[in-house]
Amino acid sequence: MIEIQGLSIFYGKRKLAYPDISVKKGEAVGIAGKSGCGKTSLFSFLLGELPDSAFSYERAELLGRDLSLWGMERFEKISYIPQFAQSALNPRMKVWEHIDAVLSACGRRGSGEAEELFQKLALSEELFSRYPSTLSGGQKQRIVIALAMLKEPELLFMDEPSSAIDFITLRRILEYIWSIKGTTTILMTAHQRPFLEKAVDRIVELSEGEKCWKSEM
Repeated sequence: MIEIQGLSIFYGKRKLAYPDISVKKGEAVGIAGKSGCGKTSLFSFLLGELPDSAFSYERAELLGRDLSLWGMERFEKISYIPQFAQSALNPRMKVWEHIDAVLSACGRRGSGEAEELFQKLALSEELFSRYPSTLSGGQKQRIVIALAMLKEPELLFMDEPSSAIDFITLRRILEYIWSIKGTTTILMTAHQRPFLEKAVDRIVELSEGEKCWKSEM
């Protein structure tokens, strides 16, 4: 699913140099490390958000194709949940409008899939008719996860899904991740090491310095 060799990302004179990394189909891999070690930068690279001058690599493949060959169509295969995803919802759209927008973009109709996802994430269908401003942070976080999974992605990128939410919400998100492991390939970052250890199959640990990655099974 993901194959990376000899990747370096540049921020001015600073270089983040990553070791070889491979993520297989159905695997859940966690990325741990302090802020500034390159966790989110890796997602930016894989999502095509960095200019060509900001990176170099020997090999970088996504779903069997060189990364340079992917354009916006990569988002037909990938769902990305950014940091502070609670802010990702449009404040002028009700929850059902977000659902309809995702399904329409995927060429699908009907809310049955959304209802099932809401049940799995312990969310009430009553939330469909509400605006984001009336929801708790934990509810918004789980709704963003549900919207991401409505796309039926082959790859799910989760950047700090445990940030700024309560313990009960963390538990519900963890249980949902357990339910999709093996069928959806997951790449996840998290500051909370105990959460990451419970959520993924193995962890890649990042430390500061040029050679900032090492694998930990």
